[in-house]
Amino acid sequence: MDVVLPMTHQLMCLDRKLAQEQIGFPLILGGHDHEPFLESINGCTIVKTGMDGKQIAVIELVWDSVESSGPRVSVQLKNATD
Repeated sequence: MDVVLPMTHQLMCLDRKLAQEQIGFPLILGGHDHEPFLESINGCTIVKTGMDGKQIAVIELVWDSVESSGPRVSVQLKNATD
């Protein structure tokens, strides 16, 4: 297994707590909150696109080498109408 990505449906404060626990998740894909969020805590990126499908997250995970401890995460939040 190369990576585990939690998909949550909880408040942002709980996603922040999960990221702070340093379990080693590079990315948390979250729901529940109505506003979009994009934050990084302890090397974990938290992405929430908000409600009603108004925004879309384009996420890329890149391993720089076989020896790398985890992927580099890049995220772009885009308006769905674009």
